[in-house]
Amino acid sequence: MTKGNSNLIQTPCVNICVIDNETEHCIGCGRTRQEIAGWLRMSNEQRAALCDELGERVATLTLRKKRKGGAKARRKKVAPDIMNFGTPTNKGS
Repeated sequence: MTKGNSNLIQTPCVNICVIDNETEHCIGCGRTRQEIAGWLRMSNEQRAALCDELGERVATLTLRKKRKGGAKARRKKVAPDIMNFGTPTNKGS
């Protein structure tokens, strides 16, 4: 960061950059595409006001969405032979 920009509010980005199709908010930081693109042009006051809204936006996004099972659900779909790769078999004896 340069000395002249030391008073700027840092980006709220948390490197989970996925836009929710229904709300058009990023599921990581809660900003819209327009807010993300315009971040550098915003004043400190505009950034602070937006940051005050983001916590509630992200919480609302996560409350409305149903989980699809995650890794645990994907593991159930794996064939048992693949999961038991360390178990010796009696094939060929």
